[in-house]
Amino acid sequence: MSENSTLIKYLLLAFVILTGGMVSTADAVNWSVPGDFSNIQAAIDSPLVIDFDTITVIGNTVIPNVYSGNGFFNVDFKGKDITVQPGNVGGIYFPGSVIIDCQDQGRAFIFQSGESILARLQGFIIVDGNAADPISLWPQDPAVDASGYGGAIYVKNSSPIIKDCIITDCNADSGGGAIFCDENGNAQISFCDIGLDFSSFNAAGVGFYKNIDVNDINDVNQLDVNDLHQFGGGIYCRNSSPRIINCNIIWNISAGSGGGIACENSDAVIQDCNIWENDAWVNDDRIDQHGGGIYVKGGSPTILRNNIIRNDTRWSGGGIAVQDGNGVSITNCDIIDNHCWASAGGIYSQGNSSGDPNANADSNNPNLILDNCLIIHNWGYWSGGVSSNYGSFADIDDCTIAWNVASWSWLVGGLETFGGDANVANTIIVDNTGVQMASAGASASAMGMELGGLEMEIFGVNEGIDVSYSNIQMFDSEGFYDPTAVWPGEGNINKDPMFINPFRPYNFRLKSGTGEWNTSPCINAGDPFADYSQEPAPNGGRINMGAYAGTNKATSSNILRPVPADADADLKVNMVDLAILADNWDLEGANIKNKKADSDNNNIVDGRDLSILHKFWLWLQ
Repeated sequence: MSENSTLIKYLLLAFVILTGGMVSTADAVNWSVPGDFSNIQAAIDSPLVIDFDTITVIGNTVIPNVYSGNGFFNVDFKGKDITVQPGNVGGIYFPGSVIIDCQDQGRAFIFQSGESILARLQGFIIVDGNAADPISLWPQDPAVDASGYGGAIYVKNSSPIIKDCIITDCNADSGGGAIFCDENGNAQISFCDIGLDFSSFNAAGVGFYKNIDVNDINDVNQLDVNDLHQFGGGIYCRNSSPRIINCNIIWNISAGSGGGIACENSDAVIQDCNIWENDAWVNDDRIDQHGGGIYVKGGSPTILRNNIIRNDTRWSGGGIAVQDGNGVSITNCDIIDNHCWASAGGIYSQGNSSGDPNANADSNNPNLILDNCLIIHNWGYWSGGVSSNYGSFADIDDCTIAWNVASWSWLVGGLETFGGDANVANTIIVDNTGVQMASAGASASAMGMELGGLEMEIFGVNEGIDVSYSNIQMFDSEGFYDPTAVWPGEGNINKDPMFINPFRPYNFRLKSGTGEWNTSPCINAGDPFADYSQEPAPNGGRINMGAYAGTNKATSSNILRPVPADADADLKVNMVDLAILADNWDLEGANIKNKKADSDNNNIVDGRDLSILHKFWLWLQ
């Protein structure tokens, strides 16, 4: 395609967007395969088929029609902004009515010529795709003619929509068992099922590793998995910005990292997906494999509202692993029942790819940002829940990290930092399990938190770590729960959070009410300056702690409770409360005459308490 024609296409696309799609497609034509053309590629190659046209492959809604052979694999859109779909001769769309069987002869579809969001692939079942490296040299330049990338679909310098597809039993020697989004491959992938079941999974790099003699230590140790690019059993994106929305990524396998999805130097958005039962695993523990569900290397992906459940990896990050992340944001995700054989069954973050323990974590540029995440029942060999290591800085707000297990060595069940750092706020870290006990003094212990420096001071406090308004379970030197100890920091408590049900079927919302249930001490116990407006009323005028804090899923108070500034507890904030504040001004600790004047519970009545009073001035329950 010439540069002029490409420019004209994008000018037209911009006009379509700016005018709200008011460009008429009344002249668009539906072409049928078979019928008008013998195969999909023949239809695309025809000069009769132009932008906005639709190619409909004739399907069967009872038993899907199967198509294979020339023109039905390695199908290249060749820069045309058209729709390719299954359906009937009238162009009526019937998703799931056609199977494209690549018969291991190649991948199914290719986008590499500047296709825009007006190019659409939808509704196909794609099986037995194969992106093989013909000369078995690693790493291989992922040009389409010599690529081991993208077993079913390859996207480069294009922005197609891929929707309603089922992709299973596909393989790529190098990466992206199902889909590979290469440089500027900004596909929107939505409502797709990728993987599906154990007998029919997508794989990346598995074939290559079958050829390794794992008994030859020298050969294996010289292999650099980051060069091999055996990433992403389901989807691998590199130097791209795809959107992966409402997809099921299930039973995919990677020989490197990212059993479900791998993102390398990419700003992907992964939203509303189920990422289950994926593996980053090869039976050779000398090759690092990270991120059973999702692996991130560089870039700033956004991961929203995902269920990341029961993924496995040979090394670190059973659910999610981040290396060299630049503000990787994980929000409203459930990280449950993931496993690994090193650090962090749940989420692992490493600040530098070299694994330098002397690297400095930077609180102004966090590698990992966790908000409103439920991180429970994960298992790791060295640490169970979350690990921020080797120069990584993790910003953890409004999370629940509970019932995670570490079973060997350093045995940090909840939150581990080793050469890394973290800020923690409005978070619950309780009921995590480790075995190793403290030598002296009360601490959060390996059962809950380990915030150590380079020497792995399992029970020491890293000075850079700021923990506030959080419920941290504490233990004594014998490893027994110590109800009198509180982790240092403003607003921290050490109490039973009173989850509704920490066992299956899990319900980690907080108990509230009268009679059978007492009210959780984590309700209305978060940062008094944090936004509580999304919590259901009555909400006490203050945010809760834990994974649902500040959201419409938060537990309401169920009883009338004063806001923090209501010093006389009469359910209104007025001059009386101001007088109480003034009477206690600048008092500290045991000298405070009315503890309710200390609105932020930091043991001093000061300007922060006055700011809280101002925030709630004239509030009335």
